[in-house]
Amino acid sequence: MEQSIPKKLGMLALLTAGSLFAQTLLWVAYDYFQMQVWVMGALPLLICLLYHAVQLDSGADKLMGRRFVFAGACLLPLLLGAALGLWMYWKYPGLEVFGGTGWGGGVIQEIIAKYSARYLLTSGYLILFAGLDAVYFLRRT
Repeated sequence: MEQSIPKKLGMLALLTAGSLFAQTLLWVAYDYFQMQVWVMGALPLLICLLYHAVQLDSGADKLMGRRFVFAGACLLPLLLGAALGLWMYWKYPGLEVFGGTGWGGGVIQEIIAKYSARYLLTSGYLILFAGLDAVYFLRRT
């Protein structure tokens, strides 16, 4: 059954919003619980497990293709994180998010810059995992 373009765009927006929500929830928990720095490298693997479950479900239902899920869950958040990061870099060139000293230019700008970098990190993990997922895991299903 072929779906209309507005319905596909709505599903793509929902996938992207869900991915960004899960990533934001993950990083807010990271900040709230003041986890160790090494945990930052392991936390995106939780999002990768969610991505794998959505990929398995999309392959079984045939409502959304696996490439469609990849675009909504990986590529669009990566592009959004890159766009936000570049915008913050151009608008506030002196902004140092990860430096020991505060920037002093505003909390909102620091939060946007920090989370855009974290979206890039998590989306990078997702893209690497998606490649492994497509080659090794999903071929067996």
